[in-house]
Amino acid sequence: MQHKVATRLGLLLASLTTAVCVHATDFKPWSEADDFARLEAVNANNQHPYSISPDQLKNLLSRFYKHEDGKDPAPYFTEDEANRMSKQIAAQLSRAHAGDDVLFGSSWRPGIFLLTPRELNAGRIFVENGQLNLVIGMCNDAQDVSYFEEHAKVKPLNFGSRIKPVANLNCELVAGNGAERVENRPDWLRVSLTTAAAPSYPPQVAPQPTAPVAMPAPAPRVAPAPVAVAPAPVAAAPAIPEPPVSKAEQRLMMLKRLHDGGLITDEEYKEKRASAVKEL
Repeated sequence: MQHKVATRLGLLLASLTTAVCVHATDFKPWSEADDFARLEAVNANNQHPYSISPDQLKNLLSRFYKHEDGKDPAPYFTEDEANRMSKQIAAQLSRAHAGDDVLFGSSWRPGIFLLTPRELNAGRIFVENGQLNLVIGMCNDAQDVSYFEEHAKVKPLNFGSRIKPVANLNCELVAGNGAERVENRPDWLRVSLTTAAAPSYPPQVAPQPTAPVAMPAPAPRVAPAPVAVAPAPVAAAPAIPEPPVSKAEQRLMMLKRLHDGGLITDEEYKEKRASAVKEL
């Protein structure tokens, strides 16, 4: 009796193993090698071809942030993903025509475990009126074998549309950090190409308007007492140290310098400044 049960279990395991092997030959999981950028002819008048270095493009891609419910804003492209895709996208922009968009399909692995399935991003990028535009059609979509046919032929991904947003996106794009929404769409951001060399900062989600608060005046300097002229050289009196500046004051002064230098927008300055004033 035990021998019959063991035999049946063995046959069942063998059949399951065979099914898995057959399935594995028809489909394969997404890998970095499957990431791509290619051109698509559209009804547009883009500023193409456009020459930009991969490093400059990576800086611009790093300014596109996404927001998921219950999570802090995070870059739409991971650092590794932006490094890989900037090279491919820059190459396509340099050979694109005015009526071409650059379509991309990219992936990233959440966590550090190699067996964790990759998640997929897809969209379109184009240059128009001196601005780099990003329209997304997929955001953190779970890897699914339905994206592949036999012999690893990739099925069409959703690259988004200029006409209307894609429904049921897993995230929404966040305005800020030099990037702005187009027509208030959650799937379309653009950023000026002139900001390619400027540092980037994570944007904030849903900033709350606050009343303007006067900047604290700097502490007055105390002039040293005059020293009488004498035949022998007289050492100058030590300067009276300034009162210590609080971290909040330092942050307010830094925010003003960034705002005056055009490195942050008026909206970001008001928001950050209101946060710093609360710490006084």
